[in-house]
Amino acid sequence: MITFMMEYEKMDFRDAVKELATRNNFDLTPYQSDSDSSYQDNKDEREKLKRINKLSTQRFVEQLVKDTVATTYLSEQRNISEAISERRQL
Repeated sequence: MITFMMEYEKMDFRDAVKELATRNNFDLTPYQSDSDSSYQDNKDEREKLKRINKLSTQRFVEQLVKDTVATTYLSEQRNISEAISERRQL
């Protein structure tokens, strides 16, 4: 069930466990440690990095679309269709 939550809800392990515990009225307080605050700090850092990565990808895709040499190379030399290019964010 934890793996399902992680994949379906796009959560990490700890968040999946917490969500399942909440849904099933299970108290995790006895199992929590002082490292939870550092976990939250790390989670915030990961979210910032995900946002940076997303913005970088968007910028790269915008620039690639403007570059006819690159788009021609992808379609003619590499045989990558426009649909695949969009789906894979090339």
